[in-house]
Amino acid sequence: MSLCKDCCESLPLTAKQGATFTKTIAYQDEYGNPIDLTDYTARMEVKESYTNTATQIVDLTLGDGIEIDELAGLIYVTITADETSALEAPWTGVYDLIIQHDDLVQRILQGTFYVSPRVTEDV
Repeated sequence: MSLCKDCCESLPLTAKQGATFTKTIAYQDEYGNPIDLTDYTARMEVKESYTNTATQIVDLTLGDGIEIDELAGLIYVTITADETSALEAPWTGVYDLIIQHDDLVQRILQGTFYVSPRVTEDV
Protein backbone atom coordinates (compact mmCIF):
# COMPACT_ATOMS: atom_id res chain seq x y z
CA MET A 1 0.00 0.00 0.00
CA SER A 2 1.32 3.47 -0.90
CA LEU A 3 0.58 6.53 1.22
CA CYS A 4 1.16 10.16 0.35
CA LYS A 5 3.05 12.38 2.76
CA ASP A 6 0.23 14.73 3.77
CA CYS A 7 -2.58 12.15 3.89
CA CYS A 8 -4.11 9.98 6.55
CA GLU A 9 -5.53 7.07 4.64
CA SER A 10 -8.38 4.95 5.93
CA LEU A 11 -7.91 1.26 5.27
CA PRO A 12 -9.74 -1.70 6.79
CA LEU A 13 -7.32 -4.44 7.89
CA THR A 14 -8.03 -8.14 8.48
CA ALA A 15 -5.87 -10.43 10.61
CA LYS A 16 -6.45 -14.15 10.35
CA GLN A 17 -6.50 -15.79 13.77
CA GLY A 18 -3.51 -18.14 14.11
CA ALA A 19 -1.70 -16.76 11.04
CA THR A 20 1.07 -14.19 10.71
CA PHE A 21 -0.29 -10.77 9.78
CA THR A 22 1.96 -8.59 7.61
CA LYS A 23 1.43 -5.21 5.96
CA THR A 24 3.96 -3.15 4.04
CA ILE A 25 3.34 0.59 3.73
CA ALA A 26 5.24 2.69 1.18
CA TYR A 27 5.42 6.28 2.43
CA GLN A 28 5.82 8.57 -0.61
CA ASP A 29 5.64 12.18 -1.73
CA GLU A 30 3.03 13.40 -4.21
CA TYR A 31 5.25 12.24 -7.12
CA GLY A 32 5.60 8.67 -5.86
CA ASN A 33 9.14 9.12 -4.53
CA PRO A 34 9.96 7.43 -1.21
CA ILE A 35 10.18 9.73 1.81
CA ASP A 36 13.34 9.31 3.88
CA LEU A 37 12.29 7.95 7.28
CA THR A 38 15.71 8.19 8.92
CA ASP A 39 15.37 8.74 12.69
CA TYR A 40 11.59 8.16 12.63
CA THR A 41 9.82 6.01 15.19
CA ALA A 42 6.47 4.31 14.71
CA ARG A 43 3.63 2.89 16.77
CA MET A 44 0.40 1.07 15.98
CA GLU A 45 -2.36 0.27 18.42
CA VAL A 46 -5.50 -1.80 17.96
CA LYS A 47 -8.36 -1.13 20.39
CA GLU A 48 -12.03 -1.95 20.82
CA SER A 49 -13.06 1.61 19.95
CA TYR A 50 -11.65 5.09 19.46
CA THR A 51 -12.91 6.12 22.89
CA ASN A 52 -11.49 3.11 24.76
CA THR A 53 -8.11 4.37 25.93
CA ALA A 54 -7.56 1.74 28.60
CA THR A 55 -7.05 -1.50 26.69
CA GLN A 56 -4.85 -2.11 23.67
CA ILE A 57 -5.61 -5.40 21.95
CA VAL A 58 -2.39 -5.04 19.95
CA ASP A 59 0.45 -2.58 20.70
CA LEU A 60 3.31 -2.49 18.17
CA THR A 61 6.39 -0.28 18.28
CA LEU A 62 9.60 0.12 16.31
CA GLY A 63 11.59 -3.08 16.82
CA ASP A 64 8.58 -4.89 18.29
CA GLY A 65 6.24 -5.58 15.37
CA ILE A 66 7.24 -2.56 13.28
CA GLU A 67 10.36 -2.19 11.16
CA ILE A 68 11.33 0.74 8.93
CA ASP A 69 13.45 0.68 5.77
CA GLU A 70 14.46 4.31 6.17
CA LEU A 71 15.76 5.26 2.72
CA ALA A 72 13.13 3.25 0.83
CA GLY A 73 10.33 4.87 2.88
CA LEU A 74 8.90 1.46 3.77
CA ILE A 75 7.15 0.54 7.01
CA TYR A 76 6.67 -3.16 7.79
CA VAL A 77 3.98 -4.17 10.28
CA THR A 78 3.98 -7.75 11.62
CA ILE A 79 1.79 -9.52 14.15
CA THR A 80 3.05 -13.05 14.81
CA ALA A 81 0.92 -16.17 14.49
CA ASP A 82 1.18 -16.69 18.26
CA GLU A 83 -0.13 -13.16 18.83
CA THR A 84 -3.05 -13.55 16.41
CA SER A 85 -3.86 -16.92 18.01
CA ALA A 86 -4.42 -15.10 21.29
CA LEU A 87 -6.90 -12.64 19.72
CA GLU A 88 -10.63 -13.15 20.16
CA ALA A 89 -12.38 -13.96 16.90
CA PRO A 90 -14.54 -12.95 15.23
CA TRP A 91 -13.80 -9.45 16.48
CA THR A 92 -13.81 -5.94 15.04
CA GLY A 93 -12.01 -2.95 16.50
CA VAL A 94 -10.07 0.10 15.30
CA TYR A 95 -6.41 0.93 14.76
CA ASP A 96 -4.10 3.72 13.75
CA LEU A 97 -0.45 3.95 12.73
CA ILE A 98 1.59 6.92 13.95
CA ILE A 99 5.08 7.94 12.85
CA GLN A 100 7.21 10.50 14.66
CA HIS A 101 10.37 12.47 13.93
CA ASP A 102 11.44 14.81 16.74
CA ASP A 103 8.30 16.88 17.53
CA LEU A 104 6.53 16.03 14.26
CA VAL A 105 3.85 13.39 14.87
CA GLN A 106 1.80 12.11 11.93
CA ARG A 107 -1.09 9.67 11.85
CA ILE A 108 -0.64 8.07 8.44
CA LEU A 109 -3.06 5.14 8.49
CA GLN A 110 -6.27 4.30 10.35
CA GLY A 111 -9.39 2.21 10.10
CA THR A 112 -11.20 -0.89 11.27
CA PHE A 113 -9.31 -4.00 12.31
CA TYR A 114 -11.08 -7.34 11.91
CA VAL A 115 -9.91 -10.69 13.29
CA SER A 116 -11.32 -13.60 11.30
CA PRO A 117 -11.69 -16.88 13.21
CA ARG A 118 -9.70 -19.93 12.28
CA VAL A 119 -11.08 -23.40 11.75
CA THR A 120 -7.88 -25.48 11.76
CA GLU A 121 -6.23 -25.42 15.19
CA ASP A 122 -2.59 -26.51 14.91
CA VAL A 123 -0.49 -27.25 11.86
